[in-house]
Amino acid sequence: MGLEHCDRKKLCDKVKTIEEAYVKSDHVIDKMTEEFIIRVGDSDGSDSELDSSTDVEVEIATPGPSSGIPLGNYIEGVMPMSESD
Repeated sequence: MGLEHCDRKKLCDKVKTIEEAYVKSDHVIDKMTEEFIIRVGDSDGSDSELDSSTDVEVEIATPGPSSGIPLGNYIEGVMPMSESD
């Protein structure tokens, strides 16, 4: 009932192709979901007003791939099949 060697290889190759596509498009997702942090000190003003004495710091993260590890032929947890399988 298991997958034949040929079918497993096709499936593994397809998974690798999909993973490579994810790695290539990862930076696009990061650009769409840029992170920014706003830290505001104590303020007596309303939310709609920004007093010049209010301590406001804005940090914007530089978009980049979420993983700096190159994909190559290696996918974590997946071992290449030997010809004898």
